[in-house]
Amino acid sequence: MNNPSPLLGFSIDHRLKEEEQDTKDLTINVETEIHKEHEFGPIKSSFSFSPHKFFEEDEPWKKQELYFFLLGVGIEEDDARFMMINMTLYVLRCMDDGLRGVLTLLLNVQFPSIEPIHSEP
Repeated sequence: MNNPSPLLGFSIDHRLKEEEQDTKDLTINVETEIHKEHEFGPIKSSFSFSPHKFFEEDEPWKKQELYFFLLGVGIEEDDARFMMINMTLYVLRCMDDGLRGVLTLLLNVQFPSIEPIHSEP
């Protein structure tokens, strides 16, 4: 799934590590990799949620940590909200009633190159 904005690209992928039979819960991890021009490497961070906290609207501050991280690395508010909504929809598509273990979302964000475009005379 990609952002339609021509200025900022992102992708969401996942991996599932199913745990032993005695595991009763699901944990949702979000690992981020932010790629910016002129940085020496990606800016990485990770966040962990229970499904209840990930989808809960009454106590959104747990996901706000992730949201404010995205803003802090220079992502515009509308783009950050768009990414958060897409992550939520992505998790909903991945889940089924018997899922246990760790569902890790991999959010990769690519900032555009700020190099000027040279036109030939």
